[in-house]
Amino acid sequence: MNGSWFGALEPTSYSFFSNPPGDHRVCVAFQSGLKQLFETAAAASLRAEQGNVHYLRVLGAKNGLLLKLVDPVEGPLLLESVDLSTAMSKKPQRADSA
Repeated sequence: MNGSWFGALEPTSYSFFSNPPGDHRVCVAFQSGLKQLFETAAAASLRAEQGNVHYLRVLGAKNGLLLKLVDPVEGPLLLESVDLSTAMSKKPQRADSA
């Protein structure tokens, strides 16, 4: 979101994060060793409002990915059928560390 990395998803999983109210840009990218898949990405604009929960869904599309804002009533129902995905940022190991 807004140029910062928040997590990684496996198929049929979800992640969550908090953000301040206001206009934001959310991007997703499919990571793969295959060049044609590595470049697959989608983006959406989101106006976050104080106290509201916003749900976004990543869908496969004919020519890549689609990032879709989900109705707040449908969001909790979609979460019932998927697992929470947790991820940690990979940091390069320094050459002088043992």
